[in-house]
Amino acid sequence: MRRVKQKKSFLKSKTGMGIFVLIMLTVGGFFLRPYIQMAGEKVREFYRQTTEKADLILEQITVEGRNRTGLDELNKALSGVEKGMPIFDISLTEIQEKTEALPWVKTAVIERHWPSTLYIRIVEKTPIAVWQNNKKYLPLDEDGKPIPDSETHLPDNLILVVGQDAPARTPALLKALNNYPDIREKVRSAVRIGQRRWNLNLNEVDGITVQLPEVNIDSALSRLNTAIERDKILKRDLQLIDLRLAERVRIQLKERK
Repeated sequence: MRRVKQKKSFLKSKTGMGIFVLIMLTVGGFFLRPYIQMAGEKVREFYRQTTEKADLILEQITVEGRNRTGLDELNKALSGVEKGMPIFDISLTEIQEKTEALPWVKTAVIERHWPSTLYIRIVEKTPIAVWQNNKKYLPLDEDGKPIPDSETHLPDNLILVVGQDAPARTPALLKALNNYPDIREKVRSAVRIGQRRWNLNLNEVDGITVQLPEVNIDSALSRLNTAIERDKILKRDLQLIDLRLAERVRIQLKERK
């Protein structure tokens, strides 16, 4: 029993000592705070003078890879960065996050290039199609995600896609079409039907609609390619090409007026 009492007394004394040290540090910090602040200001002033003497101040900003990203947008991402400031005061992580948040930017690399250059390398998104939705037209990136930009001039050969679920389905459609370049060149637009399948509109005179099946799109396009090359069906006065049935190509002629 005596040993147990001694152990408890020791623990109690150790706790009391810890509390005493904590109180002394708190009180000491309170009285020393002004001196700590003065020391911090002197350190910052010394740092500023040192960087200036060593010419480690920002004099130039170099940007590579900017094509569709607006200059005004990029300047907003660089807000707070000014020539003449110490180059070590620039937060590379913050600038990278702001730059990659811009609509057309896919990735951005931000680096300090000694002694006085901020280097920015941008990789922009590649538009693969234009999505028509509620009378708005937005480009789609490689992953089928809409890019919030309706003003930038886009290549004329981009396919127009229509439908609520069109963006997510577009990369797979284009991948299949790219296997048949001659067909791909003729497709003007693609419309989702019932969120199940596509109708392709060819840019022939007066237009031809191609009905694709829900599955096995590549097989359907292969049948269409054969019908175009071997049977020359596009030379006929067609209105509709139906590829929804396996192993078949059904056509519908235009009505004579």
